[in-house]
Amino acid sequence: MIVDFQKWLYSIATVSLLFVHRASSQSPYGSTPAIPQINQNYTLVHINFTPGIDTSKASPLPRDLVALSIEFCYIIDYLGEVGSPNDLSYNLLNNIEEILGAPPVIRIGGDTGDAAQYNPHNNQTITNVFKPNNLEAVNVTFNSGLFQVMNENVPENQTCIFTLNLGQDNVQYPLEEVKGVEAHLNESKLYAYELGNEPDIYEYTGHRTEPWNVQTYAQQQVDWLSQIKREINNTSHGFQLGALAVDPVDQGNFSLAEINSLGVPEIVGNVKSESDHTYPYSNCPGENSRYPHGSPPYIPTQPFLTLLPITEANTPSISLHALMSHLHTLEYFSQWTPSIAAATSINASFVMGETGSVSCHGAPNISNTLGAALWEMDYMLHAATLGMRRVHFHNGSPFWYSMWQPVEVNGTAPRVWPTYASMLYVAGVLSGTVEPTIYELEALESDGLALYAVYEGAELYKVLALNLEFYSAANASEGVPRPQMQLDVSAVLGMQVRAFRVTAPSSEETDAAKVTVIGQNYANGTASGTPDIEYFVDGIVGIAASEALIIERNPDANTTAK
Repeated sequence: MIVDFQKWLYSIATVSLLFVHRASSQSPYGSTPAIPQINQNYTLVHINFTPGIDTSKASPLPRDLVALSIEFCYIIDYLGEVGSPNDLSYNLLNNIEEILGAPPVIRIGGDTGDAAQYNPHNNQTITNVFKPNNLEAVNVTFNSGLFQVMNENVPENQTCIFTLNLGQDNVQYPLEEVKGVEAHLNESKLYAYELGNEPDIYEYTGHRTEPWNVQTYAQQQVDWLSQIKREINNTSHGFQLGALAVDPVDQGNFSLAEINSLGVPEIVGNVKSESDHTYPYSNCPGENSRYPHGSPPYIPTQPFLTLLPITEANTPSISLHALMSHLHTLEYFSQWTPSIAAATSINASFVMGETGSVSCHGAPNISNTLGAALWEMDYMLHAATLGMRRVHFHNGSPFWYSMWQPVEVNGTAPRVWPTYASMLYVAGVLSGTVEPTIYELEALESDGLALYAVYEGAELYKVLALNLEFYSAANASEGVPRPQMQLDVSAVLGMQVRAFRVTAPSSEETDAAKVTVIGQNYANGTASGTPDIEYFVDGIVGIAASEALIIERNPDANTTAK
């Protein structure tokens, strides 16, 4: 059942109404908690465009845009054991299902998907073998209990993509995995199989020796998937191809377009989606245990791609301020236009199958901040305008870029990270829609301001605003006035509007208890606090540095102020 975002809020707490008029002395931020002194010298931005014209340029806004990827070796951490669900994970997934009717699609994979083997006689649900100082298991063995967990420990409408082991170069491994899935996983839980993780860098990870290229990869996909299809009972269980690691500007011919031209989708059949992977920043050493045979070809070839992972000798400092840059986001993701077109050409969806802010498990105080959450919001919304179907943010129990830490790690209790707010925000954007489309208002944007229009049919339904200006924790603690903008949406939404706000004390906030979505925090997995929907009577809405807004018409404009 799909639940309207506002009705969902009403069902969990009493809504406090805030009405604001510029002629009054009230703050345009109402009762939003934990905000430092607001700078009274603000910028006024007039949001004025012609909705009737722009609808023709709008792109579909998929209801499953928000998605997750979970490192295979940590899937039991996230979902819990047989008969013992992880309550934190269940609640966080269920929050999204209550708003949208389904939780985020989960891809179970990552590097350890290519180290996983199914053994029905294994004495544990999952047995992981780690090398010292390595956060990813080198060997993963699982039994049918994993499928019981995937059936029982998740919200009702949960679906997944299951990565099969291509890396260890033995077709019996994925064949046995598929036999296990088909025998034990509820049919409705599986969206697709994915054979292999980042096969384009197998020479560097040690999974293959030369010659290994797109032709040898394509032939192996065809040969193995032809055998695998014979084990599949449900013909709706299709495939996701690609999972390529190298960014398009450096792929050469190991690309989705070339895989398609070699006839892989046509021969395999029932290809539901194709995917790439990306991390704009890198926290990887030039050569580490993941790349025993040297570094993949990541060196940027165009000046604007300054955020691409590059070699240790020339690694730029990792900056939250730079990550939040809207213009960098636009430039960086422009390179995926050919990949999206390739998937579309075979009537498949393009998805970013694994992604995050900083590769090699993220960076503390960058990947786990409100600023990273705002970047993820901008990333997902912009991805939709480009034609991406889903964006799967990667997770692992000890990884800094995870949405949450599901179990104790090194003595630290389970916790939710601020980035989870990005999932709630996009779910809120989609709330109440049927077949929404999205259009980016690039003519009105700047490096620190991202603006999107959401339509239902020909009607402008919502205006989305992301203030991506960096506001440091030091400035917040010292009471330095927080920069702000005033957004005048009266020309497109009218005078009577309401706003849903995401905020925290600073861009660098890492405590989910201080990150509020419509006045509530989700530090314990469910909403805590009283929802704060803000109402405005002159069409002008304030937004401070490092905040996000969903603005829409007030459906009850005759309500009187309290």
